[in-house]
Amino acid sequence: MKQQIAAWAGHAGRELLVWFGFARNASRWAIERLRAFTLHDLATLAWVGVFIAIAILVVEDLSRDIVSIEPISTPKAFAEGGYTSEVASRRLHDALNSYAENADSFMQMSVAQSVDLPDFVVPKLDLSLNAIVNSIRGALHYRDSQRITGEFTQEGKLSLRVRVDGHEVFSGSSDSNDPDGLLAAAAPHVMDKIRPYLVASTMYASDPARAIEKADEIIARAGNSNVNTQWSYILKGKAMADQGKLDQAEIFDRAAVALGWNNWVAHSNLGSTLHARDKLDEAIAQFKRAIAIEPLAALAYTNLAGALRDKAGSDGKLDEAAAQCRHALAINPRYSLAHLEMGRIFEKMGKADEALGEYRAAIKFASSKDPDLDTYYFALGLALGSKEGDAGRLNDAIAAYERTIAINPGHSGAHNNLGLIWLRQGKPDDAIREFNKAIAADPANGIIRDNLELARKQKESVARK
Repeated sequence: MKQQIAAWAGHAGRELLVWFGFARNASRWAIERLRAFTLHDLATLAWVGVFIAIAILVVEDLSRDIVSIEPISTPKAFAEGGYTSEVASRRLHDALNSYAENADSFMQMSVAQSVDLPDFVVPKLDLSLNAIVNSIRGALHYRDSQRITGEFTQEGKLSLRVRVDGHEVFSGSSDSNDPDGLLAAAAPHVMDKIRPYLVASTMYASDPARAIEKADEIIARAGNSNVNTQWSYILKGKAMADQGKLDQAEIFDRAAVALGWNNWVAHSNLGSTLHARDKLDEAIAQFKRAIAIEPLAALAYTNLAGALRDKAGSDGKLDEAAAQCRHALAINPRYSLAHLEMGRIFEKMGKADEALGEYRAAIKFASSKDPDLDTYYFALGLALGSKEGDAGRLNDAIAAYERTIAINPGHSGAHNNLGLIWLRQGKPDDAIREFNKAIAADPANGIIRDNLELARKQKESVARK
């Protein structure tokens, strides 16, 4: 046995010596090569590195989805006043991005990288990288690049014509000589040619039925390889979820995911639908995929936190849920939805004061157009009204519920909870009024009907006295 160990040790020692010799010879060769290098060789290597870097940037730029806004000619009087063709192009650029932001808000997505919007660029006549890329695109007739052209004319009225790839998409005039107004009017027509799903998304707030019709039109004509088709399925999934048709929402969300794995919104929306259907493990997996695709998607972190919070009853994931919510707030400290979720997590942890602070932060940072604003006030009302015997908190809860109702008059929960407060305070008439409003908003809710019956009995009891 000792002889075997000695033999093995001797063999290992010889192997180490061989490797040591190889490493020594390799290092000597590297040093000799470096000594042989001249400054000219180093300069050549540096230039090669620069050209490689430029080539990589050009290839990456060519792979971008580009919409080029060419100079839009303006009347001589406008140009002399500073409203040149380049200014007009820039104003159209701003109008298109503004239109896209409005559509995005109706899709209720995250504040970070939400829509698959092309880069609207205004070409420059210089030797910049963009100029080089645009020249290559033009020479190769690059198929993914679209061109917007147009002109202002003034013959009595100021008129504007806009074309996408040579096809006219807008023609209009203005009595007030307002070029910015005409460009804003042209934006939806241009977008309908470039990203029609954004037009459908914008319609959704005011005319959901027409928005879904447009989404169906896009799906029928665009083909599965077109990005507009995927976003149209996303919109249809959202519409079904809003209507409470979760089984249909899941079908459309899965169709959206199948059309492109790298769209984090599709995964996040599918996760939300699965969460609503109590498929928590599947929902968590979808939210994690969304985050892997877009690490700055605050919405996906927030949604993941919500799913983990709901799962915490079975396997204690509240700390993990809080950690995911902190990720969202690190991305955007003013993200109201993340503050709302953090408040819910704190409540489940039994940290009532911290929860109140988060709900107030959600309200503080929310805009007047935030679609969840009523939810923030309702959560605040719930937290304030949960503590018995504190008159000040109860008054604040009443104010929070009244604010919820002012934002959303059909909020059955706020009407019901306000009715319960009036019931506790011995005001049956006020309670009956609120319960009736809650039933009008949610006729099938048996709990609210039971509360109404309690209020009527209280009124009868008061009357007998």
